[in-house]
Amino acid sequence: RIEQFKEEIAGLGLKAPGDASEKPWFVGGVVLVVASAVVIFGGWWGASGTNDPSQQLPYLISGGALGVALAALGGALIVRSTMARYLRFWFIRMVYEERIQTDRIVDALERTGRASGDVVDVTD
Repeated sequence: RIEQFKEEIAGLGLKAPGDASEKPWFVGGVVLVVASAVVIFGGWWGASGTNDPSQQLPYLISGGALGVALAALGGALIVRSTMARYLRFWFIRMVYEERIQTDRIVDALERTGRASGDVVDVTD
């Protein structure tokens, strides 16, 4: 039964959780999070060179706001790729569990049919 299940899943064209189409999203998210840290550090570095708030404001806006936006976008890409992998695994697990439940129901019907003396054919 397990081999038949594996063949059926392979026939569906589903890919394993390590699907190559999800990797660029994850890598892109990590790159954006790292880039956000660099941008924020650059903004801090530029603002730290002066005590005048009017000269610090452009660094705060460009470094801080852009850095936070990049971090949020990177985090969203990481969550997207992670959730896609999890949902793919969950779907395969759900199919597997339903298959087991169906086998149990078929076995119970066959036992009930044999106990009552009726001939039950549930193979089709």
